[in-house]
Amino acid sequence: MRFLDTKRENADEKIRIKTLSLGVVIPDITFELAKNGEDMYLFSPYDVERVYGVPFGDISVTEKYREMVDDPRIKKTKINAREFFQTLAEIQFESGYPYIMFEDTVNRANPIKGRINMSNLCSEILQVNTPTTYNEDLSYNEIGKDISCNLGSMNIALAMDGGDLGKSVETAIRGLTAVSNQSHISSVRSIEDGNDRSHAIGLGQMNLHGYLAREHVHYGSEEGLDFTNIYFYTVLYHALRASNRIAIERGEAFDGFADSTYASGSSSTSTSSRSGTPPPRR
Repeated sequence: MRFLDTKRENADEKIRIKTLSLGVVIPDITFELAKNGEDMYLFSPYDVERVYGVPFGDISVTEKYREMVDDPRIKKTKINAREFFQTLAEIQFESGYPYIMFEDTVNRANPIKGRINMSNLCSEILQVNTPTTYNEDLSYNEIGKDISCNLGSMNIALAMDGGDLGKSVETAIRGLTAVSNQSHISSVRSIEDGNDRSHAIGLGQMNLHGYLAREHVHYGSEEGLDFTNIYFYTVLYHALRASNRIAIERGEAFDGFADSTYASGSSSTSTSSRSGTPPPRR
């Protein structure tokens, strides 16, 4: 909670962080606790890793929550779940921070084998990552797969004015793919390797409020929600189509495609409108 307070507008200058952007990863169990008026436990990441043998970020808190609460080996502190959400609301109103990622929603929609435990702050890109391990002499034992944020954004109002939304999306996808192809951050081998294997891209969308205001559509209205859903579904469709075309042209697929739900054709797009994020290029 003190970490979140660093972004309050009236925070003491000794603790206020002006140049650091904060993000919070929230599991579903948090909402259950708040709904039932229960307290919420915060766990020591060190103890969790010591007990389970994997980093705290690689564990589903929703699945293991009750188990970790009952484990005396894990140090924990208690806060009120409703007060936690109240604090989030207050600080977001004051400063716009923290950014939020709902990890269970993300992983239910994840078509790639593996677990997503983080994103960039704005969540344009959500990608499975694996850790790098080192030998005693600090040489690489195994190079992990990290995230290269090859990001772009479309202005919704201008995209709607363009006359061919599909063409606009494909142009953006091809542009971002070129960025991925030309990015080789050799100083961080895990990012270079992850980029070369996945060619993951993130196509964000901005100015939704501006477009709705221009069209005299109330934000949050049934018409506004209907437009938002259809717009993002359409962007996702054209992103997938462009990605597929690139894969056919190049005769290659991203690493892990065979084990993904893209390969079986069963990928769900029901939650994709949350972020407007196309999947890794195939």
